[in-house]
Amino acid sequence: MKISTHRNTIFEFMTGDGFRTHILPNLITSDSLVIAPKMMIKQCYEDNNAISIHNVKKVVEGNHHKNIKVIIIDCLLPRVESQAHKAMLKLCKGKQIAFVQVPHDQRAAVSAMELMSVTKNCKLKSIKFSQYLFNTGRW
Repeated sequence: MKISTHRNTIFEFMTGDGFRTHILPNLITSDSLVIAPKMMIKQCYEDNNAISIHNVKKVVEGNHHKNIKVIIIDCLLPRVESQAHKAMLKLCKGKQIAFVQVPHDQRAAVSAMELMSVTKNCKLKSIKFSQYLFNTGRW
């Protein structure tokens, strides 16, 4: 399994079921960028192409995002009025998004919908991870 470059993806999983340790490292490729908090970058995404939400503006201004096809968002989304959200809009334009954390409130849902509106294809696919199915080899 891999993250689709033709539609946006949302991953649903239970906390503590091993999704970030078993599955997510295998899904990250060289043409993907992970946006996560600094502490999570140190723990989970040390060997991958990962930045924090506050460094998105630097990546966009430096034009380091030309060969990125998929953006994996594993953090709380910023407010629509913030500079980080505006930088994420520029970063996500023409690419696909994979949400690891489901938007929890109305503010985050609005931010996610606006980010998906600038992507290459606005379709959204939900993938549900089950540790039982993974351990039995059916996922």
